[in-house]
Amino acid sequence: MAKKQKKRKITFLFDPIGNTFSFWWDDKNKEAYSNISEYSDDVMIYDKKGRVIGIEKLNFFPNEISEKIRKKALKIRSKILSIPSSEIKLLLQK
Repeated sequence: MAKKQKKRKITFLFDPIGNTFSFWWDDKNKEAYSNISEYSDDVMIYDKKGRVIGIEKLNFFPNEISEKIRKKALKIRSKILSIPSSEIKLLLQK
């Protein structure tokens, strides 16, 4: 007889302004701490028991692409959140 397989909810999050891509294979609210890898732009996310429950990939897109995406995302968010244009100009300069 086959064992029942547990269904897991996987959560994905792309942050175009921060240029990060994250995914969790456990509840992201269980996050206790995280460590950046010495060898790559990856952040390992751990729960209180020390189990890895997610990964965050930093610098997901190359700079040329991420800059275009970041500018578009800032313009869209400024309309939704009513961010003053002076603050948007400061963010776009970075």
